[in-house]
Amino acid sequence: MSDPSGRPAAYVSRDLRLDAELHPGGSPRTPTIMLGRVQGDVDARSAADFRAWCAGAADPGPLVLDLSDVTFLGVAGLSALVDLAHDLRRRGVDWAVAAQARAVLRPLAVSGLPDLVPVHPTVRAAMDSLTGPRPESSAAGDPRG
Repeated sequence: MSDPSGRPAAYVSRDLRLDAELHPGGSPRTPTIMLGRVQGDVDARSAADFRAWCAGAADPGPLVLDLSDVTFLGVAGLSALVDLAHDLRRRGVDWAVAAQARAVLRPLAVSGLPDLVPVHPTVRAAMDSLTGPRPESSAAGDPRG
C-alpha cells in the first residue's frame, strides 16, 4: 500500500482518510520521520485498514501519527493502536502520537493506554520527542504546532 515515492498511499473511505508525508528529522539518528495524518472515525468498520496503513507508514520508521482530526476512536481503533505499539516495539521503531481532542484522549485514558501509546499535544511536540527540539526556522514546521 505505497505510492511510487515509497510513502504509504492515501486511503480514503466514507468515514476515514489517511495520508502521509515525509519530514526531515533533523538528526543523524533520525534523518526522516513519516507523518501520518488521520481524519475521521477509527472504529470497527475502519480499524483493519487503519492498522494495515499504519504498519506501512512505519516502515522503516520512525512514525508520528497525527490524530488531531479523529472524530471517534472506538474499541477497534484502540486495539489497532495497541497492536501497532507492540509491533513497533518489536521492530525497534520509534513513534509518537499527536492528539488534543477528547474523542481520542478520553478513550486512551480510560483504557490505560497512555503508558503504551506515546501521546503529545501537537505534531511538533511528537516530532521533538523523537529527535529533540528543532530550531523555529525549520522549513518542516507544521501549522498545527
